[in-house]
Amino acid sequence: MNILTDYDVKILEKNIAKGDGKTPIVLAIEELAELQQQLTKVLRENIDGDTRASREGIAEEMADVIIMLHQLQMLFHNEKAVGVYIDYKIERLKLRLQERGVNIND
Repeated sequence: MNILTDYDVKILEKNIAKGDGKTPIVLAIEELAELQQQLTKVLRENIDGDTRASREGIAEEMADVIIMLHQLQMLFHNEKAVGVYIDYKIERLKLRLQERGVNIND
């Protein structure tokens, strides 16, 4: 899922370079909390996610979280390690689905 353009990445790199290293961590925590709050609101209000307001709010918070995750990867220089873990976890999920009889080739 490569959502960011090369230009976007340059902007994020400049932001990381000028910062103190703590700010992206704090902002990531805040953005994750805001996404959690949006998702909880959907559950609390018994909204199934099909309303425009719910979709927009969740999409906005997901965008914030994705941006912050990219910045954290830059800060910790762990893009490759994250990729390895993603591959591992997707493969593990695939195996679990297969164990439950789910045809993943559909």
